[in-house]
Amino acid sequence: MDTGSSLTWTQCFPCSDCYAQKIYPKYRPAASITYRDAMCEDSHPKSNPHFAFDPLTRICTYQQHYLDETNIKGTLAQEMITVDTHDGGFKRVHGVYFGCNTLSDGSYFTGTGILGLGVGKYSIIGEFGSNFSFCLGEISEPKASHNLIPGEVQTYKDIRRRPLSYEPTLCYKADTIERLEKMDVGFKFDGGAELSVNIHNIFIQQGPPEIRCLAIQNNKESFSHVIIGVIAMQGYNVGYDLSAKTAYINKQDCDM
Repeated sequence: MDTGSSLTWTQCFPCSDCYAQKIYPKYRPAASITYRDAMCEDSHPKSNPHFAFDPLTRICTYQQHYLDETNIKGTLAQEMITVDTHDGGFKRVHGVYFGCNTLSDGSYFTGTGILGLGVGKYSIIGEFGSNFSFCLGEISEPKASHNLIPGEVQTYKDIRRRPLSYEPTLCYKADTIERLEKMDVGFKFDGGAELSVNIHNIFIQQGPPEIRCLAIQNNKESFSHVIIGVIAMQGYNVGYDLSAKTAYINKQDCDM
C-alpha cells in the first residue's frame, strides 16, 4: 500500500524488464476474460504518473517515478476485482483501473505490486464511492492478518544499496530505542484529530537486527506535500470522505 501515489499496479506477463516477485506469479492478461485495455486522456508532460494515449493502437501507456528513484512503465487497463465485505460476504467491482507493468526497476522490491491510495483520476479509491476506510495491523509481522508492503518503505530499505545517503545520527542501536518507549510521538490535525505513533514504527530496522533508523524524511524541493505513510497508520482505522475532503482517524485493533 502506498499513500503517496494514486496508481495501483501489478507486474504483467510477459515482462522482460521486471524484478523477481515472490509468492504469486505475474498477472496474465491473456488468461482473463474480464481484462481490457483502457482509454485515457494525455496528461501534462510533468504529471506523475504521466499518461499517453495512442489513437492508432487505442492503448494508454503510463510512466510513474517514485521518490526513491525507482520507475515503472506499462499499459493502463481495467479489470474486475472481488473484495471481502464486513458482513462476511464479497462484492465484485467491474472496470477497475490498474497499471499492467512491463517495466519495474525496483530491484529490491519483491511484492506483486502497489495499491495506490492517493487521489487521482484512475485511482482505485474512487471505485468504492466517496467514503472508504482501511485498517492495518502489524504489517511486518508474518502471522498478522494484514501482511502488506507499503510503497514508501522502499525509500528506507534503500539504505542497503546506498548507505552513504543517510545521516549516521538518524540510526541507533536497538537498546537505545527501548529507552524511548514511553515517549509520545504523533501528529495533530486541524479539527482535533490525533495520530499517535508507536516508537517502533518511527525507528525501523535497517541492515543488522540491532540497528534502527528514523523513518521520516525531508521533502525534496520539488515536492511540496506532506505524506503520512502506512507504517505510521498501523493500529488505526483511517477513513476518508472524498466529497467533504475529510479524513477520520480511530485507534482500533485491526486484527479482530
